[in-house]
Amino acid sequence: MFRDPSWLHWATTIPLLAGHIAGIDGCLEVAITFCVCMALAMWTRTRSVAAMPVQVRIAYAALLAIGTSPGMFWVYYVKLVGTIAMVLFGYCPLVRLLTLLPWNRTQRINRTWLTRLILAPAPGGLFDWSNSSHAKIAASCSCSCALPPRPQPPGRVAPLA
Repeated sequence: MFRDPSWLHWATTIPLLAGHIAGIDGCLEVAITFCVCMALAMWTRTRSVAAMPVQVRIAYAALLAIGTSPGMFWVYYVKLVGTIAMVLFGYCPLVRLLTLLPWNRTQRINRTWLTRLILAPAPGGLFDWSNSSHAKIAASCSCSCALPPRPQPPGRVAPLA
């Protein structure tokens, strides 16, 4: 996890966002730039803006920019709580919300699917629940803001995670 660029991105964003909330100059600009750079990196790997890791970073950067509008500072608190949830538990509220958009789902919204989408634990984070009995439910939601590992060429051993 500590070598995963996606997890490191979010873990680095937390102090930047907290610094901005605390009034430290430059933190917000660095956080937005970092999100845009990570979106470009994810796009380079997937070649698709429709890829969830790309969408999440674009939406996150946009929400940070929206927070600069008068009366919208509260967005930073919401983003901070969501980012902490992502880093600690792998639960990304933004991914779950983006999954509701028509181009990100293949089925109609119903109560069962919506409940599973919102409440199912997610794999990843410092407190990984991937061995829990609910891991299959979480996996079925396709809720991930990280890219799957790159396939290794035949004969090459994958690095330890």
